[in-house]
Amino acid sequence: FNVVTDPVGAGIVRSMKATGGRISGVSDAIPISLQLESIVEVMEVNKLGLFFNPREKNSMLIRRDLYEQAKKNNIEVTDFRSPPTENALEKNLQQLVNNPTLVDVVFLPSDSFLVSKAPLIGRKLLEGGIKSFGSSEEYIAGGVLMGIVVDYFSLGKSAAAIVDNHLNGKELQDIPVEIPSDYHLMINNQTRKLLGISLAESLQSKAILYD
Repeated sequence: FNVVTDPVGAGIVRSMKATGGRISGVSDAIPISLQLESIVEVMEVNKLGLFFNPREKNSMLIRRDLYEQAKKNNIEVTDFRSPPTENALEKNLQQLVNNPTLVDVVFLPSDSFLVSKAPLIGRKLLEGGIKSFGSSEEYIAGGVLMGIVVDYFSLGKSAAAIVDNHLNGKELQDIPVEIPSDYHLMINNQTRKLLGISLAESLQSKAILYD
């Protein structure tokens, strides 16, 4: 497998070191603590709005971790349940456009449904002047302000290495799940300018600016 955020929580493997079956793969997990640190480094946040799809297990696992980390940082989290039915996502976005002070920042997890709606999300949040953070490069490309992203080409190489090891005689259950170690802060520069956000030189030097 590849690009599975929490393979243990999703029930795919027994543990990251011992998969417990004829399976191994690559996780795209980015620690929630690191993501929150990045948000706080760029903008003040006391109220965080979490968009998530309750039908996707990955989203629910991220939600659990986000609540734990937010509590440690005295950040209040507000849920915006956004399943792919009854225009829930559109209604939540419009609610924020109408009441932008409900949250300081919107957090968007690595959720396949929400990622597919990245251009809509980016456009509506910008319409409301709302800062946003996404856990996937597609969000930033769609207009979301910023995010910590992984290099998917690198994840592909890691998956290929697992296959190569297996073809050379190593049992899959003996190959630990690969975890990414190379993260990048990515910022949509146009969104940043429209929101009137300035960046410290230290951030500008390490961030990838998406224009």
